Amino acid sequence: MRKIEEILFRHVAEQRKRCESMEVCQVGRRTEIAKLRALKSVIQEARLDIEYIRWCRKNGY
Repeated sequence: MRKIEEILFRHVAEQRKRCESMEVCQVGRRTEIAKLRALKSVIQEARLDIEYIRWCRKNGY
C-alpha cells in the first residue's frame, strides 16, 4: 500500500472514531460528521472503498 493511502485511511478511521464518541447534541458534531463525509467521498472517488474496508479490518478500526 502506498504511504498516501495509509495516511488517508488512518485519518478517516480516526475521524469516524471521533464522530462516534461525540454526543448526539454535542456542539461541533455536525461539523465533524461533514468532515467525515468529505473524507469518505475522497476514498470513493479514488475507488479505494474495498481497500479501505480491508485496511480497517486489518488494523482494528
